Amino acid sequence: LFIFPALFVRYALTEQIGVFFQFGPAWQMINSNMGGYITAVLVWVIALFIAGFVGSLACGIGTPFAAFWGSLVGAHLFGNFAKSAPSASMTTG
Repeated sequence: LFIFPALFVRYALTEQIGVFFQFGPAWQMINSNMGGYITAVLVWVIALFIAGFVGSLACGIGTPFAAFWGSLVGAHLFGNFAKSAPSASMTTG
């Protein structure tokens, strides 16, 4: 859960499937802005928790919509992280 979003960010920047197996550059990107990354992960987890709770209120009918909303929140958070990370311009490692 912790490093997987960084791998997705690197994939979005490079569009190469091989970056999912390059943990060093992903960890380097996380270390370049550790506070921003931890904040993004925590807010994303809280958003997913809230979405799961709200989606299950009506016998689970809203769960797909709430899960979609949670994924949009995560995409926004990690997109902002990628813009602010100093090593975000790094395309391959």
